[in-house]
Amino acid sequence: MSKLYSDWLKIDLHIHTDFSRKTKNNDYKGVFFIDSLYNKLKEQDVSIFSLTDHNIINIDAYKEYYEKYNSATDPLLLAGVELDILGSSTTYHSLIIFNCNDYDGLKAIHDSLEEKYAKKNCDVFKRILTFDDIISAFDELDYFFIPHAGNTSSIIDAFKGDIAAAQKMLILLQSPMEKVQEKRRQIYNEHFDVRLTEAFRKKEDFAYLEFSDNHNIEKYPCRHMGDQGDHEFYYIKGSKNYETLRLSFIDPKSRIKTTQEFQEIKNPRDYLRTLNIKGNTLLTDKNLNFSPHLNVIIGGRSSGKSLMMDILKRSIGWCKIFCVK
Repeated sequence: MSKLYSDWLKIDLHIHTDFSRKTKNNDYKGVFFIDSLYNKLKEQDVSIFSLTDHNIINIDAYKEYYEKYNSATDPLLLAGVELDILGSSTTYHSLIIFNCNDYDGLKAIHDSLEEKYAKKNCDVFKRILTFDDIISAFDELDYFFIPHAGNTSSIIDAFKGDIAAAQKMLILLQSPMEKVQEKRRQIYNEHFDVRLTEAFRKKEDFAYLEFSDNHNIEKYPCRHMGDQGDHEFYYIKGSKNYETLRLSFIDPKSRIKTTQEFQEIKNPRDYLRTLNIKGNTLLTDKNLNFSPHLNVIIGGRSSGKSLMMDILKRSIGWCKIFCVK
């Protein structure tokens, strides 16, 4: 049964399959099986993930997963790909994560991407798109643009001659950045603040994330091919759906946590779990379930907000008296 309230979810939007070998030499280690992936994700309690091969989509792997997918119990697989994109000075890598978690939608994305490469007559090992290519290929689709920003395939390096263009693009697209070490984030924030008006500076509302970039499912959750240690997961606050990503990227300070930050909040204090209203002459019988985190009561004038708070106050007081007796 799915939870009735928002919770902290483990995510990993950067996982490769052996299809990455088709576009990059020696880019995957070991053997890839969907069943192995599924078991590893369940072991790690991952809630949302994506398969993001280099400049290609493993449509068969997606199809196999979707055919077995149970929305209530299984991790949500969002359609994705990792693209080589031409910047002002060199290429950079970016994840594209689509608002799509079904085979038919994924097939349309796959076909649009392959058609774009065919029109550009790209060699399979030299598949490079411009950002305009991406916009035209997926012009009617909803997706997130998540560029690398802290390694040799960084968007920062790719726009050294025109860093303002990269900053404006990321701000307008509400894009998070991947592969940025904690100690470098303040530097990035200072640069991005230059593009913002005074009113929007220092809000700490730019999202940074780390994913596994796994290239060896047999050693998951290892980073890359297993030679860089295990990945430390990030958590996002919400439900198991695409919109949770959107909310997290808009409000990262309260909705995105590192493993260490999550450990500090994962064991909440005692809290009121349920309010059972029964036999009240003014109210319909109702069970209200509360989150162990933040709860917000919203309603118009005379909708019952104050009445509910009064019931809560009286119930808690009665409980204390009852317990003491």
